[in-house]
Amino acid sequence: MADLVDRNFQDQKIGVAVINLLRGLPIFSGLGDSELRKIARLFTQKLYRPGEKIFNKGDQGNEAFVIMRGQVDICLEEGAKAIATLANGQIFGELAFLDGAARNAHALASQASILLVVQRSAFNELVQREPHLGMVVMKNIAVELSNRLRKASTSMGGPKK
Repeated sequence: MADLVDRNFQDQKIGVAVINLLRGLPIFSGLGDSELRKIARLFTQKLYRPGEKIFNKGDQGNEAFVIMRGQVDICLEEGAKAIATLANGQIFGELAFLDGAARNAHALASQASILLVVQRSAFNELVQREPHLGMVVMKNIAVELSNRLRKASTSMGGPKK
């Protein structure tokens, strides 16, 4: 019985940590605690060892990832230098997650990492039940992606805003 109580307490602590992490992500901006709890329930935790692949370029994008702890390198080609290194509290894989298209890069853990993983199918089921929640998240993803595109365009000599 004590083990069950301890495990339940640990699950609650992890749940609170996940909700707090999600609250700090721009794509969940504007959502209340009850909505964040619904989203948090969709995530599972996955552990990765240093050097372990998370996904390969060309894989179907059925998942999005949030780094709870650790570091992830994004590379355009296997074994190539990282084009981005992501750390605690950052989300990745959300572009292919939107439409299930093929991944356009490789992702691998550069440190021991704990990732939160959400399946596209689970998210879509929630959106069917809670359209407002889906609209807020999709709008936030669109804003985040447009900011990245604008930043990339500016760094390549495009118009500055």
